[in-house]
Amino acid sequence: MRRLGLFLASACLCACTATPWETYDETSYAAVMDPTDEAVAEHIALLEKWVAGPAEDVPAGIPVELAYWLAKVGHTEEARKLFEAEIVRYPHAEKYVRMLMNLVLPLVAPEPKP
Repeated sequence: MRRLGLFLASACLCACTATPWETYDETSYAAVMDPTDEAVAEHIALLEKWVAGPAEDVPAGIPVELAYWLAKVGHTEEARKLFEAEIVRYPHAEKYVRMLMNLVLPLVAPEPKP
């Protein structure tokens, strides 16, 4: 009986703690498949909330995705800062992130030479 009580308590805690993953698929799909201003804004809001949380809770690539969407709606400076922050956090991904920057942002400075 005690185990059942612990199970129910932990299930309640899990159910009460919302994570961005719970709505990520839904908002991402809507933003890509039917990119209305509302759908894109909703997905951006979800990503911003995620990125604003503790750094250890932000999966690699989420700031880059947010940067993509921000650039798409014209917030290029915010996007550039997110790309650069991802490079600092994951230096091994620098070439890939810079490639994405060059695809998404106009007139990005060239990749630094070693």
